[in-house]
Formats: sequence, structure tokens, C-alpha cells
Amino acid sequence: AFFIDVMTTALQADELLVAVDIPKQAAGAGHSHQSLRRVEGAFPIVLASALVAPGYARVGLGGVGPRPVVLDVADCVNNGLTPATLDTVGTRAFDAADQALSDLNGSSDYRRAMARVYARRALQAAVAHMQTGGR
Repeated sequence: AFFIDVMTTALQADELLVAVDIPKQAAGAGHSHQSLRRVEGAFPIVLASALVAPGYARVGLGGVGPRPVVLDVADCVNNGLTPATLDTVGTRAFDAADQALSDLNGSSDYRRAMARVYARRALQAAVAHMQTGGR
């Protein structure tokens, strides 16, 4: 509910964000952040972040639409990271990017396709990180 649209939040003109609480990751959790940019330091065309712990798996997508999207993919990962699992996660990312924007960096179709690719990459890297002890 905080993010309303591109570069627009729910903050009013007389409000100021003063803190963000980020919970500590569970021991052994794995994480990954993947981004596609034309030039390093530029706004991403697509980004995907994943956090995986026993019984927990989320993939966050940004740059594909007016607001960030978070996908709960624990039901997929609980059965192991197989090609079918990655296909399912990729399809969910593609579907979640249904409001993808078009601009000079890429069409909405391109962003949706890259959301599929980068969600898979982020999840694979997060699971690999978890399997090596995480954190």
C-alpha cells in the first residue's frame, strides 16, 4: 500500500519517512539480488530479489511495473529446485508483470520476458546460497 505508482508513494506533502524496519534473516537463509541495467548505476530495466529459508521463499520484482511485486513461491521450492519448479516461478513472475511499462529501455513484452528470466536466476542463486550455509 506504500507504493502507489512510478516514483509515487502514499506519503503526504507534510509527512516524512523516518525509519524502515527490516527483520533479521533466519540463520542459514539464502538470498540473491539480480538486476538488468543498460548502464551500471542506471535504474534497472528489471530486478529480482529472492530470499529462501526452510519453509519460506519469496521473489520480489521491481522495474517491471508501477509498483514492486512480491511472489510467495514456497510451495514451489518445498519440492526441490527442479526445471519444472523454475518454469513455474518464471511463469508466475511473467504473469505478475502484467502491468509492465514500456520506455526507451524496453517494451512491456521485453520486461515481462526478463522478469521471467531474472526471477529464476534470483531464486537459483538464493537456493545455492542457502545450501552453502547462507548469510
